[in-house]
Amino acid sequence: MIIMSNNKILLAVFCLFALLGAGFFSFFLLTKIGDVKAGTDQNVSGWAWSENIGWVSFNSTNCDSDENGITDTGNYPQCPDGAVSADYGVNINPADGSFSGYAWSESIGWIDFAPDGPYPKPPNYSAKVNDDGKVSGWARALSYTGGWDGWIKLDGVSIDIVNRDFSGYAWGSDVIGWLSFAGSNYNVATTFDFNRAPSAEDLEANQGDYCTPPPHLTLNWNFFRPVA
Repeated sequence: MIIMSNNKILLAVFCLFALLGAGFFSFFLLTKIGDVKAGTDQNVSGWAWSENIGWVSFNSTNCDSDENGITDTGNYPQCPDGAVSADYGVNINPADGSFSGYAWSESIGWIDFAPDGPYPKPPNYSAKVNDDGKVSGWARALSYTGGWDGWIKLDGVSIDIVNRDFSGYAWGSDVIGWLSFAGSNYNVATTFDFNRAPSAEDLEANQGDYCTPPPHLTLNWNFFRPVA
């Protein structure tokens, strides 16, 4: 017969519940974003920084360089080593410059870059970039609750259309505060291409009336310059 002291029984029960809790947290983390794409499917990566909430990662490959599902520190000391990693990332659509996908913060969780409205105030759309590299619109932290609405206004952020590095600040109210997209040892960057060639569409030639001098030919077209 094995007799355990009350202290040992309590310790065993505590360890059991701790293991169950850790397993539940891992399951919740991995299933919370079931439709988030793998990091290499996105064209934004790197880190932003907030004095209030710390690091915000824009791509899972920041901490999982070999994409084996386990984090590695690499060149980033803020990455945990040997933890289970979910696949996520932020993407800029080549067709219209709209953002989609998710960034991750250890403090506040997932940040959605294509949140549904209604938006708290103009501009009345989610995050996007124009062909001059100016970012505007809204992102939203999904953990918003109570008096915090989770909205992050991106109007102070821009992208250099040559080197494709982000700069500037977004504002996330009292919880996030100012979110910096570049600093002395970090930045957010993209492979989004601002220099795709323009095209002419809907070409039309009107020959006119050759019996009426001078003869003339009218050409019509729609000029299309893609955002990316």
